[in-house]
Amino acid sequence: MDILDQMEHGKSTTIKIMCGILTPDSGKCEINGFVPYEDRQRYVKDIGVVFGNRSALWWDVPVEDSFELLKDIYDIPDAKYKKQKEMLTDMLNIREIIKTPTRQLSLGQRMRCEIAAAFLHDPKIVFLDEPTIGLDSTSKIAVRDFIKKINKEKNTTIILTTHDTGDIEALTKRIILIGKGRLLLDGSLNSLTKRYSKKIINVKYEGKLKVLPLGMSLVEENQNELKIEIDENKIHLVDAIIFLSNSIKISDLEVNNTAIDDVVANLYREYQI
Repeated sequence: MDILDQMEHGKSTTIKIMCGILTPDSGKCEINGFVPYEDRQRYVKDIGVVFGNRSALWWDVPVEDSFELLKDIYDIPDAKYKKQKEMLTDMLNIREIIKTPTRQLSLGQRMRCEIAAAFLHDPKIVFLDEPTIGLDSTSKIAVRDFIKKINKEKNTTIILTTHDTGDIEALTKRIILIGKGRLLLDGSLNSLTKRYSKKIINVKYEGKLKVLPLGMSLVEENQNELKIEIDENKIHLVDAIIFLSNSIKISDLEVNNTAIDDVVANLYREYQI
């Protein structure tokens, strides 16, 4: 199961409560039969955590030494540790850098090592708080590919907080939106895109365009180029394309969905956060 939590106002606090680091002022949190902040010692054996702005690795020693210490902390059997380390170093492409002190790594290298450390004891649930923050494109892709692969192969539940719409588009099956301490929305990415996304037609053409019918709105017009928004509650996409082909001579046509950034922006506007 792959879950992505896109939160505003209190996302890191929510993750800390779910990890057992903080106790809520009111209400109750229960995960896998445990109350994290009451049963922390037993609970944390089955979870992993990565905070994008905090390091779980010891700064002045090689990454591999930090892994060895985590092995002892989680009491990982030798055979299991070796298997997990081999798998993680290969999947995250860090085999060549784990003998390097953490302080000498780039941000992208360190984050991949941080993620490996969180998965060493083969947890059932992993909390990733802004894991791609500040990363270059190559490192972001590597982290996203790993998350998708480990979720599929090990069936690990991933709970991810992010403001990066690329993370949302690449990873999520479910979005939870929290604003000002309240749960505002909980649904699938598909249902949200259907609700907030509209089709955009980009057209290169010759001729003169007729008045657009209901459900078609002109967004942008340049010389022999149009950008038209389609409201599929009012007109079918195929009917819109037929209308255009009957009205003008089309040399190129492209259909796109509303960008995920705009979908998220629409969510924020609707819930006033």
